[in-house]
Amino acid sequence: MTANHVRFLAKTVLVRDNKIEPRKERYEKPFLKRNRLAYERCRRIYDAEMQRKIEFVMRKNRPDPFLR
Repeated sequence: MTANHVRFLAKTVLVRDNKIEPRKERYEKPFLKRNRLAYERCRRIYDAEMQRKIEFVMRKNRPDPFLR
């Protein structure tokens, strides 16, 4: 590389598949990563449980609990 190429190397933007979306990458501290992963894990469990309850309530062929 010549001196002119080295000057512009840090100012270039790599484009893939004609997508020029800016990348938002930043350092994540380890405790923040642990907190985020724990939150995502809890959220997945909560969502799965809520979906199971909704499917139970929406069932049509369950027996009537209030028989007279």
